Amino acid sequence: MFESPAKLQNSEGTGIPRLSRRTLMTAALLLGVSLLVPLPSFGRPGWVIMDLFHVPAFVILALITGTLFQDRMRARPVLRIVALWIGISLAGGLFEWLQGFSGRSANWHDAFANCAGAAAGLLILEARWTGQVAARRGLYLAGTVIAFVGASDSLGQLSDVIRQYRSVPRLSSFETDVELQRWSVKQHTIASRTCKQATHGESSLQIELQPDGYSGVDLRWPWPRWAEFKEFVFDVRLDAGPRLELTVKVFDREHTRRGFPHDDRFHRTVILSPGWQTVTIPLRQIRKAPSARLMNLHEIAGVEFFVSELGAVRTLHLDHLRLR
Repeated sequence: MFESPAKLQNSEGTGIPRLSRRTLMTAALLLGVSLLVPLPSFGRPGWVIMDLFHVPAFVILALITGTLFQDRMRARPVLRIVALWIGISLAGGLFEWLQGFSGRSANWHDAFANCAGAAAGLLILEARWTGQVAARRGLYLAGTVIAFVGASDSLGQLSDVIRQYRSVPRLSSFETDVELQRWSVKQHTIASRTCKQATHGESSLQIELQPDGYSGVDLRWPWPRWAEFKEFVFDVRLDAGPRLELTVKVFDREHTRRGFPHDDRFHRTVILSPGWQTVTIPLRQIRKAPSARLMNLHEIAGVEFFVSELGAVRTLHLDHLRLR
């Protein structure tokens, strides 16, 4: 005998068994919580891998959510997809906002990746349900393309991480726009790649230093293992005009743990003249710079170049940062 449809459904009116429904809801909850848990620092590769997690995480979340609501709005697949996508995207935005309170960083790239992952997951799920072969293939293709678009920024960063590791002992030479993601710009500063000046390759970093306050650039994701080398070297060009005092700062991961104390880092002022010049800093001086310890040359965490209290706009070109 055939059982009636009512007996095939649980008390909530869905064809999903109660145990499976609870399992899916638990999985969705754990997935959401995982986006809020503070993570240990694994350097730039770790951050890039975690950024790549956003798209597949929201693909899975969309698959779970879509499965839970599969018996609702069955006659309106477009409305179902749009409604669920809006809901999951809003949840993704909420997770990003809450990350600011949980010790993790929130940004628009991650929010976009969340939205793209949600759309991709819902399209892939809809492809499984449709009976038309052409429609199924089109939905799978659309979902795959959207997923790759959502992960494009993180994939670009991953390619730069690989390029950075392969380029050692060269730390930076500004040959691609993606490489600029290793850097951050201080206030009162305008920085961009330029092909007009270079000592290595075809490009350098043009830095326009504005008057008032501190201005400059930071290499916030350097290759960390400097111990096997003897010197830190970089090329810098100053525009026409009077000489300029450029401060170079180098610090390790322990310095960040200690709260960035002034006497716990390498800090030197270099006098620049107009034109190109090569600056060489012995690593033994960097290692001995902290007042109460030796800097860990296996865990270099940042390099900064800055000036203060300029009386007029000055322009620098920075190129070919390297170890030797």
